[in-house]
Amino acid sequence: MLDKNDFSEVAHLEEEKIHPLTPIELRAELEAEIEAYQCKILILKHQLGAISNA
Repeated sequence: MLDKNDFSEVAHLEEEKIHPLTPIELRAELEAEIEAYQCKILILKHQLGAISNA
C-alpha cells in the first residue's frame, strides 16, 4: 500500500501498465484484509480484557 503522502511512485506508472484486479483477485485481497483486521481486533480485545481484569 502506498503512503498517502507519497505520490512519487504513482507518477512513474504508465497507464497502459495499470490493470484493474479481476473479481477473484479483488475478493482475495479484501478477504485477506478483513482477516488481518479481525486478528487485530481479537488481539485488542484480549489486551482490553487483560487491562480490565488487572
